[in-house]
Amino acid sequence: MKKISVVIANYNGERYLEDCLHSVYTQKYHQKLLEIIVVDNGSQDNSIKLLKTKFSRVKVVKNDYNNYCRANNLGIKNSSGEYILILNNDVVLKNGYL
Repeated sequence: MKKISVVIANYNGERYLEDCLHSVYTQKYHQKLLEIIVVDNGSQDNSIKLLKTKFSRVKVVKNDYNNYCRANNLGIKNSSGEYILILNNDVVLKNGYL
């Protein structure tokens, strides 16, 4: 099995993040081989607080301004997986996706 980095760009997506991240965490893929990176595009909601309190394993990268492409590139730059999965914050993966 190969290490997978999951990169999620986020901007004021507090209402989506929990479902998205739960769907990644419940995959039948070896959890030690999953790296989850959320790149926050200057959110004004409680996205960062949610990540720190409920998802401490998630690596948070802060982007200074809301730019989806730059956020994905920052996530890739900060990743260490052999494979990279880019997700929108409102995506919920079905079991067995990975």
